[in-house]
Amino acid sequence: MSSSKERSMKWIVLSTVILVIAAVVIFLATGSSNDEQPQQNVAPISDLAEQPILGDAQAKVTIIEFADYKCPACKAWSQYVYPEVKKRWIDSGVAKLAYVHTNFHGEESILGATAGEALWDVQPDAFWTYVKSLYDRQPESSHDDAWITEDVVTEVALQAAPKLAVDAWRASWTSERIVKRVARDDELVQKFNVQRTPTIIINGTTLNDPFDLDAMQQIIDEAKE
Repeated sequence: MSSSKERSMKWIVLSTVILVIAAVVIFLATGSSNDEQPQQNVAPISDLAEQPILGDAQAKVTIIEFADYKCPACKAWSQYVYPEVKKRWIDSGVAKLAYVHTNFHGEESILGATAGEALWDVQPDAFWTYVKSLYDRQPESSHDDAWITEDVVTEVALQAAPKLAVDAWRASWTSERIVKRVARDDELVQKFNVQRTPTIIINGTTLNDPFDLDAMQQIIDEAKE
């Protein structure tokens, strides 16, 4: 590899690391400065039947991810923490992961959530690819600019589900069934008093730092006993 290519690769790696660190710093900066221990959430984990679920539905441990496609910290969690969570606890059958759309960024967030819920409804195996791909489309900078459009979510959905019946899928966005699912997510956000994204709740315990895999391991170990 030429020196110019080496410099280019090093710059790409460094830029990625900087962006991840920045996302985590932004997340931590929005939290309470006196949060030291995981907080027990007073709201029970009730009916998650309508939520996208990854993993064994009978798993004793339930991980709930509250996230927003417009959130840079959520993108970092999706890219760097989710693969570890899936490998360690979901694929092993220890835990299941429930996803709750948390629409803190307005109409674009709602559009991404609506399209995702509609995809989960007709082709659930494609939902998690949709989630990852939509986060991948989030701009590395200026994420607050408008970028979630009908064309973007359609392109991402087709990447996840190439045989998707697009017209029927898009028509379902305004159906009572999908509208209720999006509203249900809003209810869960209120019920669990979610103030920032990503928020991770494991068997009722809310992590102060959703990037802390060691804290996750401790809570999951206790939940398995």
